Amino acid sequence: MQKTIIEVIAKASALARDKLKVHEVLLKKFKRLIYYTIIFGVFVSFARSSLPTKGDLRDFKAESVPQSAPVQNSDWAGLRKSAAKDLDGQTVRIAGFMVPLEDASERVTEFLLVPYPGACIHTPAPPANQIIHVKLAPGVGIPYTAVEPIFTVGKLRIVTTRNIYTTSAYEMSLLRVEPYTESSL
Repeated sequence: MQKTIIEVIAKASALARDKLKVHEVLLKKFKRLIYYTIIFGVFVSFARSSLPTKGDLRDFKAESVPQSAPVQNSDWAGLRKSAAKDLDGQTVRIAGFMVPLEDASERVTEFLLVPYPGACIHTPAPPANQIIHVKLAPGVGIPYTAVEPIFTVGKLRIVTTRNIYTTSAYEMSLLRVEPYTESSL
């Protein structure tokens, strides 16, 4: 009988040790979970603070551009040079690719014009001096062209514009879109 009591105590002691080990493992996992939750929370709050809020965004209204305004041809290399200042406020014609700012729309009222196809705002966006934020007059929309280059003609302003996707160094009040052809360069 004495041997049985010792065996029971030994089994109970072993069982208690096993439960204690399980509790220690669970406690470590819980501490790790809390640690990662805190790290994730700090990361999310930092990421949110670096994104512009609606109040940070400059919402420009498309200016009216006379149809008879003289048009200056430009290219992206010209926009990156100091000569770009001469284009501020002028009606400019420039080729590029459309990145719409509206979701699931076949007709767009504002878009980003970028110099090369695939310059998507999801795969880091091009630098600000390679992005033109284009807006159309209220109530006007144009068909979205995903991969076809286009010519945009409109009044160019050298203004840094931040939107929820990226920053652009220029904005354009669009007068018209023209089809891109090699002969029209």
